[in-house]
Amino acid sequence: MELTEKFSLFERTYLSISHIVAAAHFARIGAALEADESKIFIGSGKFSEDWLYEHRACVTASILSSTAFLEATINELYADAFQNFPELQPALDPESLRLLAEKWMDTKSGRRKTTLEKYQSALEAARRERFNQGEAPFQPIKNIMDLRNALLHYVPETRESALDSDSEVAFMNDLEKALRGKFSPSPLYRNSTTPFFPEKCLGAGCARWAVATCLGFTDEFFARIGLPPTYDHVRARLNT
Repeated sequence: MELTEKFSLFERTYLSISHIVAAAHFARIGAALEADESKIFIGSGKFSEDWLYEHRACVTASILSSTAFLEATINELYADAFQNFPELQPALDPESLRLLAEKWMDTKSGRRKTTLEKYQSALEAARRERFNQGEAPFQPIKNIMDLRNALLHYVPETRESALDSDSEVAFMNDLEKALRGKFSPSPLYRNSTTPFFPEKCLGAGCARWAVATCLGFTDEFFARIGLPPTYDHVRARLNT
């Protein structure tokens, strides 16, 4: 008679960590591409298209990865509560874990709530103070999510070029007005009369701001919940 034993190994992947590492990585590349303007401009009034497309790709990837990090982070917390993952138990009492699991089920694994609604609901379930929606760190995150939506669901529109900074503001939509002044514009369009979005907006300054703002928001969220951030062990990789 032969006796055999079978063992099952379970592995859990937190994709949020890959997203934020990627966001910081692409922001660094975007900043490096802006460091030497001799590589941007190849003649009087002429710029390198190779530079432009590589730069735009890195900045866009950084913004999208930052927002993917936000959503994956909160989804992972809910999923851990639903599956009664032991790492949550020291910080959250059984009732909070039960409420988180119920909200996860009620919203069809989070699909019935926006990313920011899920963060607010998690704080509520854990009986922690919710974010003030009109203040930092919540309001800037809403601006970033609006920017993400503008990129993902982009609709071209004819805009009038501004002749000066004052008239430019009049032509801006609400998103552009919210983002203006939060970061340095793309150097390619720094002195241009072109509309703010997307050309002036999509620079390394925007990417770095998005990464830092998203991390500040999740740092505050984990502090309120009472858990160490899931990405603490890669924080050295998150410099932009």
